[in-house]
Amino acid sequence: PDYTVVLNSSVNAKFFGDPTELECKVTNVSNLRSGRLGVSWLYRDAVPGDAPVSTHAIASLDENGTLVPGKTYKKRMEAGLITATRAEPSTFKLRLLHTTDADAGEYTCGVTAWIPTRHGNWKKVVEHLTPALKVSFANKRPVLGAVARRLREATATGSTFEMSCQANVQNLPPGTSFSILVLSEEDDRSPSRKLASLGPETVLQLEDWGEPGRRDSLMLVKTGKREFQFRIQAVQETDRGFYSCEMKAWTKQAGEDWVEMAKGVSNKIKVAFAHKGPTFDVSISSDTTSVFPWETVKMVCDVSVSGTSPNTGDSVISSPSDDVAYEMKWFLGRLRGSSSQTLLASMDRWGVVHKTPRNDSSDCSLERLGHRRFAMNVHSTQDSDVGDYHCTVTPWIRSPATGIWSKAPDVSSQRVFLNVKFALWDSMKLPLLYGICASVTVGVFSLVLGLVCAHCCCKTATATPRSRNKLMELEMD
Repeated sequence: PDYTVVLNSSVNAKFFGDPTELECKVTNVSNLRSGRLGVSWLYRDAVPGDAPVSTHAIASLDENGTLVPGKTYKKRMEAGLITATRAEPSTFKLRLLHTTDADAGEYTCGVTAWIPTRHGNWKKVVEHLTPALKVSFANKRPVLGAVARRLREATATGSTFEMSCQANVQNLPPGTSFSILVLSEEDDRSPSRKLASLGPETVLQLEDWGEPGRRDSLMLVKTGKREFQFRIQAVQETDRGFYSCEMKAWTKQAGEDWVEMAKGVSNKIKVAFAHKGPTFDVSISSDTTSVFPWETVKMVCDVSVSGTSPNTGDSVISSPSDDVAYEMKWFLGRLRGSSSQTLLASMDRWGVVHKTPRNDSSDCSLERLGHRRFAMNVHSTQDSDVGDYHCTVTPWIRSPATGIWSKAPDVSSQRVFLNVKFALWDSMKLPLLYGICASVTVGVFSLVLGLVCAHCCCKTATATPRSRNKLMELEMD
């Protein structure tokens, strides 16, 4: 058989992610008769200079039309990202659904002629390879750069932080969608933490954003085609750090999934406001520091506050109690001066008490004596209750402007050492009393038993005096 093979590109990828289609056409076929044609597609890296290149088999169609994928391209063909088909008896097509940088290079089409043998098999008799066809993007590689700008600076606890992120793009096709991910870092050496994201379909997702009660204070919206706005209302001490945006460009064909085209990370915006709010302190006192077992001890924690509110400038001490709430935690250190502390009980800012499970016979209870005065009672103290006690207060301040609660830094009190005395007489009097009673009882019982035995079993026999009568004379009959 004799024939001519021509390779051309029927669809060229203009942008990253666009499809590419190659067509291998067989013409001037002669002497084929009952023979069949097969095709094999080859790819070679387009490396400039004299650097060695490698050739990879993409796929092939044998004489029966069976598709045999190459080892390197097997997964992409199974996913439908690459197809090799026979359009006509003498026309073969290779289609790349999403063209990437790795697909840029030289492609070759090899057409093989097969003829039947006497035994009913097929024999390959000739193969024609086309010249290499170079495939590249019609336009340059898409580029995306993200820029973050500060819109509103957080000046104190309870204020609002706001920034915008905008994408500067080049060589992107029309209809491109953008996504954003807001990142936060405590400092330059700490790992990034994901806060919130908007996907290419503008679906908001909160990633790792603190407590559930603060989710309403975060906002991430799309304000333009390539611009997003991020806001934190009523910032807290824990919100200080560096904020940045990671933006991505996506493209999507009809009925297909989103394909990432380019991405970029913006500059970092620093949030480092000074703490200008009220200052809190807590002190602990105990009615006694030495108790006997099974007694009750009471410890009181008093919270003191000074300074002014950063929102109103009024004194916090004179502000209504509804604007300041406290969360109390009580800890016990088994070893004196040890840094290892065990949480005994806590009372949240709504007054709900949570106690940790205890294996001891003693128990503890919490009570609120005033707006800034809290007490813990340890009932039926035991040796396991010996140690250093201290309390930690977490103030919560409500902003008069927004009504949002913000958490102030934790404040810990000094430590109070509780000693449980070993009462020697109290621990010995009952065993000693029981021992004396038992000893007296056993002694009396032994004495009575001895008297009874001596009276009943140990009697002495009395001697009978000899008769002084003379012997009687014996008479005989």
